[in-house]
Amino acid sequence: MYKRFLIGGLIAVATGSVAAPADPVDVPDARLRHCLEQALGKDAGETITEEDMASLDRFSCDWRGGTVADISGLEFAVNLDYLALVGSDVSDLSPLADLASLTQLWLGAGAVEDVSPLAGLRSLTQLDIGDNELEDVSDLRRLTSLTYLGLYSNDIEDVSALRGMTSLADVRLNNNRISDISDLAANDGLGQGDYLDLLGNPLDDDAHATHIPALQERGVTVYFDPPPAAEISDRALRRCFEQALGKE
Repeated sequence: MYKRFLIGGLIAVATGSVAAPADPVDVPDARLRHCLEQALGKDAGETITEEDMASLDRFSCDWRGGTVADISGLEFAVNLDYLALVGSDVSDLSPLADLASLTQLWLGAGAVEDVSPLAGLRSLTQLDIGDNELEDVSDLRRLTSLTYLGLYSNDIEDVSALRGMTSLADVRLNNNRISDISDLAANDGLGQGDYLDLLGNPLDDDAHATHIPALQERGVTVYFDPPPAAEISDRALRRCFEQALGKE
C-alpha cells in the first residue's frame, strides 16, 4: 500500500497535478497591510497572496489607526469595484492604473499631485480626489462615465477636461483657483437636477454674467460667491450712485 501511494505521488508530481504554491504579495506599508489583513481575515504577518488580493471587490483603509503612504500591492486587487483611501499620505497612484473594474474611488484628504495613473479607469462613475495637491486634471478627460466628481480644495485653474464628461450630475470644485467656467457651461450633459459647487473660486465676469445664468436656466443648482462690490473712491460719484440706487 505504501509503495503504491509513493508511486502515485511521484506520478502526480511528474504530471504537474500538484498545485503550485500561491505567489505572495509584498505590501511594504504597515498600515495598508493591517487593513488588508483585517479585510482578508488574516493573522498579523500571515502571507497575503495574489489569489487573496483578487478575492477583494471592496476595500477601505482610512486614517484612523495610522496613515497609508504607499499602496504597493493593491495592483493585485484586480477585481476591486470600490476603493476608499481617505486621509492618506499617498502620492503615487500607479498601482491603481490597471484596476479596470473600479467604479468608485475615494482619495480625499491626501497628497496626490498626479492623476495620470487614473486615465484608463473608464468604468469609474464616482471619483473623489478632493483636498489633495492637484493643479492639472487633464488626464481625467476620458473618464466620461463619471456621475460624481470631487476636486474641491486643490489648486486647479483649468477645468477644460470636464467639458466632455456629459454624465456628470454632481461636481464639487469649491476652493480652487478657477476663473473661467466656459467649458462647464459647454458641457451639455449638465442640466435639470444637477449640482455644481464653485464656492471659493475667483470667478471672472463672464462666469457671473453669462455662464452661471445659463447653467441655472438649464436647471443646474450652482453654488458660487457673489462678485466683489465695485470700489468707487470718489466720494461725490459714490454719493450719486447711492442716491440713484436708493442706498444709504
